[in-house]
Amino acid sequence: MKLDKRHLDYLLLFFVLILFTVGCSKNEDDPDRGITVWECHSLANQGEIELASGSKSFVSYPAAMLRLILKDSSNQEYVGTAFTFDWMHSFYGPQEPCLLDSTVFVEPRWHTEAKGASFTFNELNFEIGVEVSVELAEEPHPDKGIADICHLTFHKSIGQEVSDSKMSIIVASRDHPAPEENYSDFHETYEINGTEYNNVYVGYLDEDENVEVHYNIQRGILRIKSEVEPALDLFFDRIEF
Repeated sequence: MKLDKRHLDYLLLFFVLILFTVGCSKNEDDPDRGITVWECHSLANQGEIELASGSKSFVSYPAAMLRLILKDSSNQEYVGTAFTFDWMHSFYGPQEPCLLDSTVFVEPRWHTEAKGASFTFNELNFEIGVEVSVELAEEPHPDKGIADICHLTFHKSIGQEVSDSKMSIIVASRDHPAPEENYSDFHETYEINGTEYNNVYVGYLDEDENVEVHYNIQRGILRIKSEVEPALDLFFDRIEF
């Protein structure tokens, strides 16, 4: 479950203060008890886990961009309204005993960096996005290993909550013991609509493998090809500010 980081921290601080007060009032003969409760909740905060510096460039869309323009083979333009972001996702896990005092239960929380962009094509009634983020090998324990993974997301209709995409790219394994499978094929060079691009990732945006996407770091989404309605074959043309 995800919450806004600021509101989550305020909420947790509120509960910690209550626990601290209750702990002190119930343990007047043990003044260290309240301090232990505070320390336990401090330890439960895993902090902010940032992307590796090189991983941030994997999504290179400028923050100020407004639109992504794709064209079909007849030069018909399709406009995707852009939304770019670079923020922290906030998570919290189930309660577990504190390492300092097993009678104190804490709720682990952590914040992972994510950078990406999404595009809404109103005329075609679909959304597509790309995001690189930090993923933990074992939640909520970043010390068990982390990796930077890029996901391309696809929503067959605008407003659909769950993405149909399974395309992912391992950007940096870091110390993750077994990052998820790369659901994409890598090509050092790849020709698209008469233009040759370098370092292109090709994969499918849906489980039935009917919607194919081509992506590279320099341009981002290079091509979207769908074999189902609405059947389309769109190519990167430009971005607008």
